[in-house]
Amino acid sequence: MNELRNEIGRNILKRRQALKISSTELSSLSGVSQSSICKIERGTSSPNIETLIKICKALNITLSTLP
Repeated sequence: MNELRNEIGRNILKRRQALKISSTELSSLSGVSQSSICKIERGTSSPNIETLIKICKALNITLSTLP
C-alpha cells in the first residue's frame, strides 16, 4: 500500500511540475487544500477517491495515469 501511495504522489508531483504550476495553484484549481496536496505528493497521506478525482481533473489526467 505504501508503494502505491508513494507512486501516486510522485506522479501527481511530476505532472504538476510539467504544467509548471505550484501546489497553491493546484489547490485553487482542484479545491483540495495545499497541505493535503503536499502530503499526497510526499506519500504521507492516502487520499480518498473523490480527492484524487479533483486533482486529476485539475491536472487534466485520468485516474489510470496515477499508479
